[in-house]
Amino acid sequence: MASGIVPTLGRRRWMVALGVSFLALLALALVPAFLEQQEDALERELAVFSLARPMFQGIQNAHLQEMRLVERYVNSGDSSLITLYTDLVPRGARLLDSLGVVVSGMAPSYSVELSQVERGARDWRTLHSLLMEGPL
Repeated sequence: MASGIVPTLGRRRWMVALGVSFLALLALALVPAFLEQQEDALERELAVFSLARPMFQGIQNAHLQEMRLVERYVNSGDSSLITLYTDLVPRGARLLDSLGVVVSGMAPSYSVELSQVERGARDWRTLHSLLMEGPL
């Protein structure tokens, strides 16, 4: 009877070792494929982000110019600055819209951040809209 137990235990150990070896080989085959997919996804996101990156400077410049025009108008009362301001506002909106198109292909967190920037720009324009409608 003792001789029957030993071969059964040996066979079980052999089967367990074979199963573990098979799982290790399977993991060695799947992990690189998974990592390659992750790398491809990151490369796509970086490519999209590289398209969006130059837009950041344009948006920042447009909003900075808007702020400066409001400040100059308040300090000088020069109504020609109102015309410059009203011409500039659509440019900033177009830049944000263009960025929205690019960001729509990215992770949802980028869209959330863009909507916060859009909301801030809209609130700022609303706050100063009465001021920029006409003479002081």
